[in-house]
Amino acid sequence: MGQRRKNYFFQVGNRKIGISGAPGWYGDNDVKAAIGSQLVDEGDIDSRGSVDYGKSNRNLLVRLTATLKGQGPLGAGNAAQNDKSVQRSFYCDPSHVEEAMETLPGKTVDLGAGIGSYKITNVRRPWRITRQ
Repeated sequence: MGQRRKNYFFQVGNRKIGISGAPGWYGDNDVKAAIGSQLVDEGDIDSRGSVDYGKSNRNLLVRLTATLKGQGPLGAGNAAQNDKSVQRSFYCDPSHVEEAMETLPGKTVDLGAGIGSYKITNVRRPWRITRQ
């Protein structure tokens, strides 16, 4: 069973580009500040203007990849999870790319589902961009 997703948006120029993402990643305070995402709150969406969820506008966002190293529950999990690294692709505001690549390594995120926290070891921009 997958994680429940929430709606987030990025302000690029005068456009609001929306995505649906995992709150364990896009909702983490350190990640949100570094990549420039904001939670779409249905209560005040009218005051913020319309958010465009079209796939064609996602080309305006930058796709980055983070390498995560497992720390297990409470930072002390089994050895298999601690040795395993995981790749996580995510969108970033173009004006926040440098900040994300500099500030995210070393941060810890909890992706939810009781699997423990992960430490971000590296953030890079992939050479080859694959569309999903």
